[in-house]
Amino acid sequence: MKDDVPLEARNKGPQRAQRRVGKEKRAVGVGDRKAIEELTKTWDTTIVDRTRDLQEWVEACRNILKRKIRVFAFANNHYAGHAPATLRLFAELLEK
Repeated sequence: MKDDVPLEARNKGPQRAQRRVGKEKRAVGVGDRKAIEELTKTWDTTIVDRTRDLQEWVEACRNILKRKIRVFAFANNHYAGHAPATLRLFAELLEK
């Protein structure tokens, strides 16, 4: 399954990743639980690169933090494939 890692495809709207299933392409959009479950069952590695989406969340959180409001960030395995890695990436982006 590792060879079937989706390719990023950036269109207008939410970030999407695609993978080939025969001649058909399947998009993995944010919140598309079924699509990411087709890509993995182990949840131990990032499957979909969500860096661009997370950067937008980091900018929003920075604006909130400037107002001295506490921010809590949560991630689900279905977002990118591995919640701990998603939160590490979020923290790294926030520190830049």
